[in-house]
Amino acid sequence: MSFSSVSSDYVLLASTDASSSASVSFDGYYSSTYKNYQIIISYAIPATNATGIRIRFRRSNADVTSSDYKNAGVVGLVSNTGADFGSNGLWSGTYINTDGSNQSNSTTWGGASLVVNIYNPLNTASYKKISYTTAYISNGLETYYSNSGSAILIDATTALSGITFYYTSGNIASGNFKLYGIK
Repeated sequence: MSFSSVSSDYVLLASTDASSSASVSFDGYYSSTYKNYQIIISYAIPATNATGIRIRFRRSNADVTSSDYKNAGVVGLVSNTGADFGSNGLWSGTYINTDGSNQSNSTTWGGASLVVNIYNPLNTASYKKISYTTAYISNGLETYYSNSGSAILIDATTALSGITFYYTSGNIASGNFKLYGIK
């Protein structure tokens, strides 16, 4: 049996542990070295109960707040009364909605965990897109959610400089955020 060497095509570029943070941003890490990027968020706990994680793209070290975000998600859920599915999204949002707005702030239940894929943010010929997968428990501690979706920003084809994560209300009490570059 032989093992191959670790690939340098998937590289950790930045990592931060949120602690009573209004938001977490990664800015200035996009380069021609990597075509795509992935962010893994582990156990993001909101300071406020019944809230949800939102995303905004960044340009020139500032959040893009135009009402040109379009996103759609498919939600699967299970509770003591059974399983179901639904959808969420925004047509003319000023942010990307990843998981609704009913996440628990219970540390025991582990907050939200996400994987976010960012596709070629330096491309200047096309609108910018991401996809995401979210897992969390509701604020009533009675429903477990899994949400997958994607989003596009259609205000301009200008290159992005970064991305921001924040809650619908209150701070990010804790959570680990890692940004990877993918060649």
